[in-house]
Amino acid sequence: MMENSMLRSIFIFLLCVVLATIFFFNMEHKNETDSSTERVFTEQVFHPQDYLGIDNTNISNDVIAKKLFDSHPNLVPARLTEYGPRQNDSCALYVNMLDANHNNIYWQEQRAGNDTYYLFGAYLDNRTTLNADPAVRIIAMLDKRNRTQNLSCQFWYQKERMPIISAVSEYRQLWKNPSNSSESDLHPFLLSCVVPKLNKSVVPESVSLVGAPCQNATNNLRVGYNGAPNGTKRGFAVCVTALGLSLRSFLPVLPIRLIEWIELNKILGAEKIIFHEMQMHPNMTTVMEHYSNAGEVEVSGLSLPGYLTNVPDFILSYLNTKPHIRTFIEDLAYNDCYYKYMHQFEFFVVLDIFKVIIPDLAPDWRALLSEPGKKSPAASFTANRSVFVDDKAEMHDWSAEVPKYLHMLQHVHRNVKPNVTEDETMASAKNAIFQKSASPFLCVRQGSNNCRSDFVAAQLHKYCVGREEDECKTGRGDQLQIDTTIRRFKGELIKASNKALKTLGLVKFT
Repeated sequence: MMENSMLRSIFIFLLCVVLATIFFFNMEHKNETDSSTERVFTEQVFHPQDYLGIDNTNISNDVIAKKLFDSHPNLVPARLTEYGPRQNDSCALYVNMLDANHNNIYWQEQRAGNDTYYLFGAYLDNRTTLNADPAVRIIAMLDKRNRTQNLSCQFWYQKERMPIISAVSEYRQLWKNPSNSSESDLHPFLLSCVVPKLNKSVVPESVSLVGAPCQNATNNLRVGYNGAPNGTKRGFAVCVTALGLSLRSFLPVLPIRLIEWIELNKILGAEKIIFHEMQMHPNMTTVMEHYSNAGEVEVSGLSLPGYLTNVPDFILSYLNTKPHIRTFIEDLAYNDCYYKYMHQFEFFVVLDIFKVIIPDLAPDWRALLSEPGKKSPAASFTANRSVFVDDKAEMHDWSAEVPKYLHMLQHVHRNVKPNVTEDETMASAKNAIFQKSASPFLCVRQGSNNCRSDFVAAQLHKYCVGREEDECKTGRGDQLQIDTTIRRFKGELIKASNKALKTLGLVKFT
């Protein structure tokens, strides 16, 4: 009995030793695993670039200022770190961009008595054809049709602590009393302030628009001035109707049509094409980035000011019920394009992406405007409009000469109804004051020979989108005729379009 008890005690002792050994072995192994995991985790926390493909660039004030300079031309990023007002002995205080009243991303707001202004941009206009002192033009929207008080400009110069005050000398409505607008709607204006003679050789750094001369402003706009490199102007710039204002901007085939349109305008002489956009399909963005990287296209952001909606997608329905607001914004974009680059280009062409100016015989726009018989440069140029119907999908008579996806080269059936004379489609940078989508340009010296509008031997081709518009409903027969003028550029246009389409992968080539 005693022997059995002793054996039981020895067994229990050995079992405890075995269990203890297993326990301590597992604990040691666990500590090693935890230590290894902790070491890897610690390395990931402190050295993420070794494990993750992320951008480690630090955001600094200099980086922010550079981005703002490019994306928001009306801001003064050079003053980003200057907090608070610039103190001075005058009646007006400098407004730092951190203290300005910003509105809907691209606007600044200023109240003047009972009037509220939304300011988009400011531009120096020192053209010698003005026959006057240089002026700063300001594009603005007013919350009523007619102002209730006069305005002044406070010009600010680098290294100067006091502003130069100049009264607003011109108040021009970009549209006067459209039938479908009301007194309480926002109305677009082009305001002008003469730069004082003592400072006319120096570009103001910024300008604040105010009511009374000594009013403390809530805006401060950078004054834009893009001079011609080496003093030599380039030829043609194209100002394009703002994108994202209608459903047409979101057609699935639009990126392909846009490439054909850009390449054709380049062939005709466009050296820079300037777009404004409120929203775009990702494929459109890809196309824009492709041409922007090549320096051929510029895309600027745009929004509606004040109480107007900027909700993506919903804005399409909103503007469809308020066509006058869409027209106002389109003309605002045209004029921003014009004033931003009027010192760099000789001529400006106003188009949307469904229109193009095709010379009847001349090989390009330069040759078109150089035809004999013109004694002096005109202020603007007019062409007849030809409407090309969008009916190939119905008729299935695709041309074997060109790819199906090149819309303009394929659609050659033109409405033969009397051509409507299109208002000025080109403007000289020497004489035009502002640009409009469907009415005459205003000239520097109205009544002079330099303010005339010349008719040119060209057609403004309009390419229908579907069949909804009245002038696009015409069926085949006596009311349509074939016009293949555009196919004079067929070879070059097909080659250039296919190259871009292949690069971007928008068309599958076999």
